[in-house]
Amino acid sequence: MLHKSRYNELLFIIDTCQGASMYERFYSPNLMALASSQVGEDSLSHQPDLAIGVHLMDRYTFYLLEFLEDIQPSSKANMNDLVTLCVHSLKCVSTPGHRTDLFLRSPGSVLITDFFGSVRKVELTTDTVNLPDPVQQLSSFLLSSSSVNEDLQIFSYSDQLPLSEIIHQKPNQKDWHPPDGFILGLWTLILLVFFKTYGMKQLKHIF
Repeated sequence: MLHKSRYNELLFIIDTCQGASMYERFYSPNLMALASSQVGEDSLSHQPDLAIGVHLMDRYTFYLLEFLEDIQPSSKANMNDLVTLCVHSLKCVSTPGHRTDLFLRSPGSVLITDFFGSVRKVELTTDTVNLPDPVQQLSSFLLSSSSVNEDLQIFSYSDQLPLSEIIHQKPNQKDWHPPDGFILGLWTLILLVFFKTYGMKQLKHIF
C-alpha cells in the first residue's frame, strides 16, 4: 500500500484482548497504533444491558468516544492526549498501549482532527426516493452491448484454485478391507471344517 501511495498516514485503534500483540508486527512507515490492552491482558466490557444480559460496548471504546465527543473542528488537542487516554486512571481497567516509532511526525505535533476532523452536513428528508434496480440495469447493459463477452469478463471472478492441476490429479486409492460378513463367514467355515475333521473331543486341547 505504501509503494502504491494508497495512504499518507494511518491510525489503527485496536480494541480487543491482547491488542498490543497486533501492532508489534507493523513495519511500514507513517503508521500509528493504539491498543486497549497489553500482551497477556484482557480488554474488558462496559455498560451492561440487564434486559438482554450482554454488554453493549467495550470500556476502551466507551471512554474513547467520550473523549472524541468533546473534540471540535477547531480543537488543538494532539495525539499525545489520545495516547494517554486511560493511562493515568483505572477507568479502562486494562493497560492501554501505543506505538508511534513508525510515525514520521511527532505525536505531539499531530492534531486529533487530522484523523477525526471530517464534518459532513446531513439533511433529513421524508420524501421517497425511487432508485433503479442495479440488477436490471446490468442485464440491460449486457444485452445492449456489442461486446458481451468482454463485459462479462469484467464482472467475472478470478480463478482461486489451479483447476487445471486439480482436474488431472488421480484420487488416492483406498486400502481394500473385506466386509464384516465375509470375515464372519470365513471363521464359520474354518470351525465347521475343524469339527468335521477332529470332532468335539479335540476342542479341550485348544482352549
